[in-house]
Amino acid sequence: METQVSTEGKRTRRAKGRQDRTGQETVINVDALNEAMPKLVKLRQTLAEAAADYSEAVKLAAEKSGYLAAVIRRLADAKAGDKFDDVKRIVDQMAEAFSLS
Repeated sequence: METQVSTEGKRTRRAKGRQDRTGQETVINVDALNEAMPKLVKLRQTLAEAAADYSEAVKLAAEKSGYLAAVIRRLADAKAGDKFDDVKRIVDQMAEAFSLS
């Protein structure tokens, strides 16, 4: 936040906005924020509900399969993303390292 002195001599605090590519502070547009907020709130609520559903589904799969929930979650995360091969390589190396020790 930036402290400025107004013409009446009172100090006011003003938050700095985002900067553009040249480093200039952009103009704050409260109307754009107010317009976007209902959708953002709804999406955030949906995200929270999806996270809870995902957590429950992981626990259920763990109970039914006998695998640890952490294993189920890690596998689902790897398959959902683009890092499956990287995670598999790490898991394979860890399994080998554990078998040798």
